[in-house]
Amino acid sequence: MARLAETEIDYYQEHGYVVPNYRVPDTLLARMRDALDEVLVANPNVRTEQLAGIMTPKSGPGDTVGHQLT
Repeated sequence: MARLAETEIDYYQEHGYVVPNYRVPDTLLARMRDALDEVLVANPNVRTEQLAGIMTPKSGPGDTVGHQLT
């Protein structure tokens, strides 16, 4: 897990915000994009802003189809 550097913590304490020097690895970002594409295809009649909680299992036939990123 990424952690803030001491300089980032100091900056946060002084300014109240920080932009971490961290980027999501390209491989993970690609997997996340692929998972999102699958969810969008699996839920053609659901508006994108209604897809909150797509990582949870379905609890009924009317639920959206989610994705378990592995």
